[in-house]
Amino acid sequence: MGIMESWLECEDYGAIERTESEAIVTEFFAIVLPVWPSRSVFVSTDVDGEERRIQIPLDRRSVALGYLRLPTWLAALVLGAPGLVDFARWGHFLVIGIALAMTAALLQFVAGRIDPAEAERRARLRRIAGIGAPPELLPTAMRAQICEDLADGWYTEHHLGWREAIERGMSSEALIVLAEYHRDPPLVARAHANLDSDQRWN
Repeated sequence: MGIMESWLECEDYGAIERTESEAIVTEFFAIVLPVWPSRSVFVSTDVDGEERRIQIPLDRRSVALGYLRLPTWLAALVLGAPGLVDFARWGHFLVIGIALAMTAALLQFVAGRIDPAEAERRARLRRIAGIGAPPELLPTAMRAQICEDLADGWYTEHHLGWREAIERGMSSEALIVLAEYHRDPPLVARAHANLDSDQRWN
């Protein structure tokens, strides 16, 4: 890949799990069409329009859709065009083109969508941590720094450790995010239960 990297430019393909201001994309070496994936990134845009890219493990869905979307649209156009020009002679190609266009639309607008529960999770992560990327995708050093900052912020405000706060039944989105960043599923579940219980009573 060294020679390829020296003369091919990278372009974004395979955007998935889009939210209002974030998405996962794969940067491909490309010549009109994607040739080879370079890396997957979590793209986040702040309120000022500044874009931040964080490298994450290569995302298989993003890579697959990066390869499939544009070629499928092009195939639909190439095969459907003759049928539009001369339907009597090439109408069967138009049918194929329409089928490919429908497939391309599904790949573009349906495949790779984020489900509502995960969208809610990422919105909460963004509110508390400043970025909606799932902690499990982040580089270790970055996740550790966010863990430390969130824990320090919680203790400064509440004078109580975040784990003890969860065990005591305190209700806060910040506690859910802290448990997620520390990769502690039982405490994540407990923090969710505390918040849900508080919301039911209110």
